[in-house]
Amino acid sequence: LHTRVEAGAERDAFAYLGVAGHAALWVNGRRVGATLTGERLQPGAHVVAVPLRAGINEIVIKLSHPSGQSAAHLRFGDGEGRAIEGVLARLPPVLTWSAVSADGARALLAFDAALDPASATALVGTSIGAVGVAAARVREGGYLTLELSGLATGARVALPLIGLTGADGTPLEPGATAPIHHDGAGRVPGFAATWFADITLQKPVLSRIEPRIDTEFGGGSPHPSVPVDGFGARWTGVLVPNISGDHVFTTRSDDGVRLWIDEKPLVDNWTGHGAVDDSGTITLEAGKSYALRMEYFESGGPGMIRLSWTQPGGAPQVLDSSNIGSEPASDLFAP
Repeated sequence: LHTRVEAGAERDAFAYLGVAGHAALWVNGRRVGATLTGERLQPGAHVVAVPLRAGINEIVIKLSHPSGQSAAHLRFGDGEGRAIEGVLARLPPVLTWSAVSADGARALLAFDAALDPASATALVGTSIGAVGVAAARVREGGYLTLELSGLATGARVALPLIGLTGADGTPLEPGATAPIHHDGAGRVPGFAATWFADITLQKPVLSRIEPRIDTEFGGGSPHPSVPVDGFGARWTGVLVPNISGDHVFTTRSDDGVRLWIDEKPLVDNWTGHGAVDDSGTITLEAGKSYALRMEYFESGGPGMIRLSWTQPGGAPQVLDSSNIGSEPASDLFAP
């Protein structure tokens, strides 16, 4: 894991770390402290003295876990755990997905943080072979729309993102690129998710693209606009399997869930309950598109939702954007 911290002046600080697994902390290329170990993530369980230099400090946490389920939580403070004035996190925006319109004239890039609109002009004139960027526009929510030329159907390029920065001026990671693939479908990778402020799915408060359905809420919610109890969600997408045959879809939910493939109900457990698995089987054809819809509600207490599938001859795995795409909203690729 990599992040940046900006300090107004050289000073000593403390890193408050929680880890699941084993972790080592590196600051500006130098290891700080001993190996840290935790059976489960407990924020602030470890405190490490850290020297910060004036300006940008490069922070790296190296993680390992026998099961691969490593995690870390990091914040900086003084010796009493209080925030330090003049010490700010500078996280580089990370590209989460990219998509190309059906005609290949535009690309949409989604980042996990807001971008600086002025920095997008640095991409204009960029070219990779026959493919060029004619215009670039930053949109609210961390989206970047590019007008392209010369992108043939089936073409794949890795577009350099040189000069693009976050809203606070933090540059992207060195060498960052965006995969541009014109598949002719014009779909966005992932599920189209709508979150509701009620369990009857009548009061929408948030819409976004999500790469997978796999979240444990604990006592919280998926977003500040969604209440911590009494909320719901609906996901839709176009499923394209890799293999023909019987596919098993499994939900794990707390509370209610229901799932349809091409309007055929596979799971229907629309009740309040603790974490439980429900499954349904359907025969699918490789390369064919199927409409998927799943709904969920959480009525109170801890909540979780996950959608997995098992393809013929395979092992269960979380269904993600490698096999799910969303039909874009009418203005998603607008210039």
